Amino acid sequence: MVPLVLRTETREDTFNTLPPNAPHMADFDVHDHRHELKQLRDAGATSLWENREEMACPVCDDVFSRLFVTEQTGTTFPENDGARFCLLRDDDAVFLFRH
Repeated sequence: MVPLVLRTETREDTFNTLPPNAPHMADFDVHDHRHELKQLRDAGATSLWENREEMACPVCDDVFSRLFVTEQTGTTFPENDGARFCLLRDDDAVFLFRH
């Protein structure tokens, strides 16, 4: 599977899709950052984390507030509240960074 990075800014309805070899593209492993994140929920195939150390988003380099991780093929999200978010997909999971 080819990694996909998608940065969205919902207020302006703009979408920037970065190529798989983009400079910010990197494998992301939650366990490598466990000391910077606090797990809020674990539902098996999905988990929700809080950024406790102002860690930068691996997609855009801005600090993110929450991280949602899913190993499911499809996930439905409630209506967006206008906050910007970044998606990062690798072979094992999709990561959602909410700013």
